[in-house]
Amino acid sequence: MLQNIRDNAKGWLAWVIIIIICVPFALWGINEYLSPTQSVAVAEVNDVEISPMEFRQAFQQRRAQLRAMFKNPNMDLSFMDAQLRQDTLKQLINEELLLQTASEHDMRIGDALLATHIHNYPVFQKDGVFDQARYEQMLGAQGYSPLMFESQVRRDLLSAQLRNGVSQTAFLTEAEAQQNAELQNQERQISYLIISASKAASTVELTKEEIEQYYNDNLKQYETDEKVSIEYVELTLDDLLATQSVDEATLQQQYQERLANYSTPAEWKARHILIELAPDADAATAVEVEQTAKAVYERLQNGEDFSTLAKEFSDDPSTKDEGGLLDWFAAGSDRYPAAITDTVAGLEEGQLSEPVKGQYGYHIIRLDEKKPELVKSFEEVRAELETDLKRAAGESEFYGQAEQFANLAFEHPDSLDTLASTMQLEKKTTGFFNRSGSPDNEADSEVLSDRKVVDAAFSNAVLKDHFNSEVIELDNDHVLVLRVLEHQASQPKVLADVQTEVETALVDKRQQAAAKELAETLLAEVKQGKDPNALATEHELSWAPSQWIKRNAQLEGEAVLSKTAFDLALPQDAAQASYQEVALGNGDYALLAVLAMRAEAGDVSEPKPAANTFGDTQFNAVVATLKANADIKVYEKNME
Repeated sequence: MLQNIRDNAKGWLAWVIIIIICVPFALWGINEYLSPTQSVAVAEVNDVEISPMEFRQAFQQRRAQLRAMFKNPNMDLSFMDAQLRQDTLKQLINEELLLQTASEHDMRIGDALLATHIHNYPVFQKDGVFDQARYEQMLGAQGYSPLMFESQVRRDLLSAQLRNGVSQTAFLTEAEAQQNAELQNQERQISYLIISASKAASTVELTKEEIEQYYNDNLKQYETDEKVSIEYVELTLDDLLATQSVDEATLQQQYQERLANYSTPAEWKARHILIELAPDADAATAVEVEQTAKAVYERLQNGEDFSTLAKEFSDDPSTKDEGGLLDWFAAGSDRYPAAITDTVAGLEEGQLSEPVKGQYGYHIIRLDEKKPELVKSFEEVRAELETDLKRAAGESEFYGQAEQFANLAFEHPDSLDTLASTMQLEKKTTGFFNRSGSPDNEADSEVLSDRKVVDAAFSNAVLKDHFNSEVIELDNDHVLVLRVLEHQASQPKVLADVQTEVETALVDKRQQAAAKELAETLLAEVKQGKDPNALATEHELSWAPSQWIKRNAQLEGEAVLSKTAFDLALPQDAAQASYQEVALGNGDYALLAVLAMRAEAGDVSEPKPAANTFGDTQFNAVVATLKANADIKVYEKNME
């Protein structure tokens, strides 16, 4: 066809057509230069992009770690999302800088080291040994391929190699260790006064206009919860167990194969007398030992006490003082020599054996008690057998169906209909619930109790792109796929409904501002030389009694006070003090005075902790330098 066009493309009409076609292509190319495509990356580090998917995965992992730390898998962390996003981005940027630096210095992680590291993960082991099938199965359940996972582990090991190369090679000289110990042991004498926000502005008059303005400026704080309802399809092992059946012949066969599991071997309680014979004894000694054993046996037959003769003649130190008494032992047990276990099997209770030659000499044995072998009948274990076999068959079918379940959900991402109809599973729905997993309908609590369901429902792929979620593994025999049914975006609440909250927030803000202003005024005045006590009295405040504090001390429940005390420069004149205003976490302010300092010589017998801290400080300085010299671009709009 192209040849026909070429052959017939002649004359002015052909040229007009060509020009018409060329114009849009040319303009399209120019437009690409004039309006370049906006980056979809979350950040760029020296032209290396950090993708939104990479960011989301790291963000979800960080939230999961926090929930694990607080031992609450359903903890609502939405109030921390902004901070978590910033922390996650900072972590990813630092990791990328470390990887680039390691690569520039030809640092590598070899395949052998990578394999050893992965093989040591307990989660990938079976009976203490790495299991390839378990490895691939667990990665697949989390949406990873071995190649993806191994690449990530290699990156982690490489950045850790650089980190350890800096932090673990740090050392302190004796003088530095001494100085560090003295700093750690340093104490400071302080006093402070608290400026209560409520007292700084005990009465605050608010106008209607101010309330409306604050409400409009802070609409985000007064929005309804964003909510979704979902539809989902789940596959459970329990559903498959109900469809399994086992025929009688299979049950009988399994009973015979497992008979040892249903049998309790015979047990015996016996006594013995050992007349020891060394393996290398000569013939004369062997005859003498045998005669001794026969003599003891004859005395027992004549009615002498077994326990008494055992204490007199037995060469077994572990049983001699107990009259030759042996603990209960079962058939097939290797607890005692075969000469004993084989012999008692043929004795009746109270019966005495003739001397039996064994590995250690001659044994004379008496069986005191006997418990016969017990074997559970087929009928006794039939129900247990049937349950086990049905579960084994169900598990095998479950793993096969779980793979089909995942494939169908992935191949038809815009609907759950094909998945449900093909596998004959019920489509279920929930009412509305928010990002913390709190449902409008209490009946939905069970399915929403797993945080993975809530996170998946509010993920970008499900909520914004309207795709099916990835397969969510709720436990080893329960998987689920969901999609959003309805979405209720958050909406500003009517001012009348939140006016009390708005007024409270505005009053708090005014009071805190008044406290801050008073703290700044007092600080300025004491620095001008005014009497601190007179100023406190003037404003109906009081200084706390002076006290000596150590680092990290808690004052009025505020660690920031002690931290500021050790951050402040010491006064040049011993008769003076250093002052600083301090914002407290509850909205109050404090005026802090550092009066003096004292320090004791520190113990430097074990400077390693100090060296470790110094190493971490050095590493942080390396990272800060790398960031200062790097070209880093952040696209916050892509972090949502």
